[in-house]
Amino acid sequence: RTSRCHDVPWLSQNTNGEHFVANNRRNCAQGTCLSSNVCLRLLPSSRKNCMNENELDETYKKLIPTGRSVVGILSFPESMSADEINTCNHVKRFVKELTPEKLRRFLRFCTGSDLMVVDTITVNFVNVVGLARRPVAHTCSCLLELSKIFNSFPQFCSEFNSVLESNYWEMDII
Repeated sequence: RTSRCHDVPWLSQNTNGEHFVANNRRNCAQGTCLSSNVCLRLLPSSRKNCMNENELDETYKKLIPTGRSVVGILSFPESMSADEINTCNHVKRFVKELTPEKLRRFLRFCTGSDLMVVDTITVNFVNVVGLARRPVAHTCSCLLELSKIFNSFPQFCSEFNSVLESNYWEMDII
């Protein structure tokens, strides 16, 4: 029976910048055995492009949403009516004023993730009034549908906050 190394229970890097995989295998035929149950095998040079800890931290920091970064990915129609422009301004102001927790909820509502993992959230305006007027998000396509008409910014905030603060979001595939 021949034993051989198997990949990736965990990855480490030596002082020369070479990447090793530690494997829990006895009597390893390849690599450097440190003890009877741990073997290190040098990875091919193509795997040297792994991120170091600082690069990983920087990448993660870019994923954390801020009001400014979320407003930056909102995409509105090129031509809008006066009511749509007004609602567009409400959305931008609303997002900029959200707490970090509510900003994560806003992103989760629009994209399905509470991190900045998309390039664009498309905003479309629809003709709905009364009880049917509520924000609707399609997370697969990162599409946010909003009513064209809101009488005031506080009214917009109230209606959007009621969605974000609810403990139940129906997520169906149709």
